[in-house]
Amino acid sequence: IKKYNPPPNPAKVTDSRCNGYVAMYGLESWELDALEPRVLRNLIKDTVLMYRDEEVYNKIIDQEKKYINVLDKVEKNWKQL
Repeated sequence: IKKYNPPPNPAKVTDSRCNGYVAMYGLESWELDALEPRVLRNLIKDTVLMYRDEEVYNKIIDQEKKYINVLDKVEKNWKQL
């Protein structure tokens, strides 16, 4: 918040989640979607990468590629099926 200084977005007292939010974080909140898309993307990406297990992630990506390959073959040979 200090680095990017997004505009404030006060907690809405009419929101049913307000009491829980205020108890946890206080009355202040900010409009993070007002940040430049690139900044927001990088904040999310950097945070995800701190917690992501790259070995597991890469195995999942490899499996997805195999599934895509199978689907491509089905699509190309649909009339013969």
